[in-house]
Amino acid sequence: SGWIFARCNSPIMLTRQLCRKGINSPRHDFHLWRSRVVTTISAQCDFRHHHHHKHYRRHHHIQVVDNGRTVQIQFPSQKKNNDDENELTNTSIKTIQTSSASTFHAAWLWSNDPSNIHPTSGQRYRSPGSYDGSLVMSASVVEASEAVALAASDQKNGSRSPVALPIPPPLPGCCHSVGTVYSVGNSSLPSSILDESKAATTTTSQQKLLRVVWSNKKDEKQNHISYYDIKWLESWRYDQNAMKERRLKTEVTPDVSLRAIHHYVSSDNKNKICSSSKHDKRGNDGLIHVDYNDVVHGANINELLRLFQGIFSDGAAIIRNTPRPTSDDPDEIPAAMLGRTLGGGSLSHGTLYGDIFHVKSMPDANNLAYTSLPLSPHQDLAYYESMPGLQLLHCVDMGRNVVGGESVLVDGMAAAYKLRQLAPKYFRTLVECPTMFIKQRDGACMTYLRPCIVLAAKGGSSKGGKEVANDRESNEDYIDREIVAVNWSPPFEGPLSIHSDLMEDYYKAYAAFERMIDTSISAATEHGDKESAMDEFSQYAFEYTWERRLQPGEILVFNNQRMLHGRRGFHVNEIVESKGGDVQEGASTRHLIGVYTNIDDTLNTYRTLLRDNDPMASNFIRNVGNGTSFVPKYCAL
Repeated sequence: SGWIFARCNSPIMLTRQLCRKGINSPRHDFHLWRSRVVTTISAQCDFRHHHHHKHYRRHHHIQVVDNGRTVQIQFPSQKKNNDDENELTNTSIKTIQTSSASTFHAAWLWSNDPSNIHPTSGQRYRSPGSYDGSLVMSASVVEASEAVALAASDQKNGSRSPVALPIPPPLPGCCHSVGTVYSVGNSSLPSSILDESKAATTTTSQQKLLRVVWSNKKDEKQNHISYYDIKWLESWRYDQNAMKERRLKTEVTPDVSLRAIHHYVSSDNKNKICSSSKHDKRGNDGLIHVDYNDVVHGANINELLRLFQGIFSDGAAIIRNTPRPTSDDPDEIPAAMLGRTLGGGSLSHGTLYGDIFHVKSMPDANNLAYTSLPLSPHQDLAYYESMPGLQLLHCVDMGRNVVGGESVLVDGMAAAYKLRQLAPKYFRTLVECPTMFIKQRDGACMTYLRPCIVLAAKGGSSKGGKEVANDRESNEDYIDREIVAVNWSPPFEGPLSIHSDLMEDYYKAYAAFERMIDTSISAATEHGDKESAMDEFSQYAFEYTWERRLQPGEILVFNNQRMLHGRRGFHVNEIVESKGGDVQEGASTRHLIGVYTNIDDTLNTYRTLLRDNDPMASNFIRNVGNGTSFVPKYCAL
């Protein structure tokens, strides 16, 4: 069985071709049903390309299967070589393998019917649960101008299409099947975006639409007709290949992870940290560097976008030339001003430590961060349901008498990915066993139970549906899903409450992962495995732990939901301190000012900036670690 399609210039020629093949004359919709073979006619495709055009023909091959429960679409390939172009003449017949097609279920199409979307708010009129079992009677691809004529004809015949035609094309990454959410009354969008949307209203538009005729069990003369932008459908494919492609673009792996600083600093230039390359202005520490004044006072959109790119691609970035605070006014604290710029106008998670907190050694500290002790890599506020998104640490003082105090970063999601390769059993244990994260002291009583590693739901994996249903007993398949979150904060963990049979396995798995993200852990542990395996765990930590001493005027910004951060212990060099002469202000002080932002508000700021300034950019952001995957850069829902 397979797909047979014929291309012709007229229904008469089509009929002749089919009769030669022993097939009766096609119906109006050009869909023929013959046992296991569905013949689909591409007469609705565009044949008006001239030889002098540089682009290739683009054909969409459509078939309705399973008695109208699904529609299969084979989208045109992005590139066709000259042999393909010469082979595909208007009278050729070619067999297409159905495995390369994308399936859209009737229920999915029904839920995303453009007539079900409020044109300016984007809200849905009906829920997926109200799907009434409607089936697809026929489907075809038409141009926008043709759809207008068909709609008029359909109306005369008693059929109806509630949505106004032609449909303004949705922007790349838009979850809505209509583009009016952005184009109606939205003067903030660039003219290029508005012009693209308006272009669909002209009869010369080359926009392609999928025309779906729904069966009406009560009255066949009152069929409902839906139109979908074909590019929008292609961007939201959910076939196995599409799911794999999205995962490759979003998953955090060691290949895209921040590495130890010696990978970026040349041996003859070890002290040169803040120099930048000609193109991306990365420092020799491997991070993107931007100037504070450009993103806060200069309102440089390109620099702000580059800063966001560094944060969400690498996990962190450096802001240089940050002024020293001149007052205690929260509105004038530089770190807070930058945080509000990134976080959509506000800071977050200020209940326990305040919106603005000062990290320096002090007596009777209510947090180890306010001491000079070392801090192992961790995430802040893991006992919140949603921990902070970004953390900003402004280095105000790093005195010359202070020894130690280097900042440390490790990509927790990349480390979890590597753990799955090194020790699948340990990985599964940390996925299945919940850890209790706590904050209990005067004025605080917070707990949250969650596993150390979180995977995408099975239904959202890149495996096919039958594979998902049948892999429940397969350890390899069970854990081979995208990692969407890591939760790691050893200083804030409470008593473990898991099945007794899992207790020893948990502590072994925990020790192995801890060795991968903490270079200070000794190679010998009482739960240690074979020496070679433990060496491999430790080696990862040394290769992928970013460590550097911040300088006054720098702000380290990192994604707290993906990156683990820590610091080396520090002390004041008493020999230097005791020498005579003037004592420089801050010479014996390590002082950082910190703020948090909310991950949702921060991502919204980034996506809307991209949508408004770079609408044709890649439609994917590297997984941010907030428990979800495949997040478009700009998504209206």
